[in-house]
Amino acid sequence: MTRRKLRKKENQKDDDSNRFAILLILINSDKPLSLSEISKNLDLPTNLIFYHLKSLKKEHIILENEDKRYTCQPFFKDEDLIDDIDALLLMIIKIFSRNIEIDRPTEKHLFRAVMDNLRIYLDIFEVEGE
Repeated sequence: MTRRKLRKKENQKDDDSNRFAILLILINSDKPLSLSEISKNLDLPTNLIFYHLKSLKKEHIILENEDKRYTCQPFFKDEDLIDDIDALLLMIIKIFSRNIEIDRPTEKHLFRAVMDNLRIYLDIFEVEGE
């Protein structure tokens, strides 16, 4: 399986940055990792890592096995699923971009505006499941 290039987003709060770093470590690991392994990889104190692992686990972003080792949700490593989600998101972005007005209409600015508005849309409107 090829690894996607994952990058840290700029301008995140420290907590979000640490949570994102933990998730990237787990996504890129071939096996579940212990608290101390994650701490060592990120050069952060174990109590801080534990705090974030607890939060990520509560939000169902990561999983903890019976040996107290952590891994990300399986879909983060499923290339076919990621390709399908990418295709759907591109379709959503195309739909949003039909009706969005921005000051600097470059492709980069349009994409950023659509992503920002999509985040707000998801926060405001409840998505109904089947």
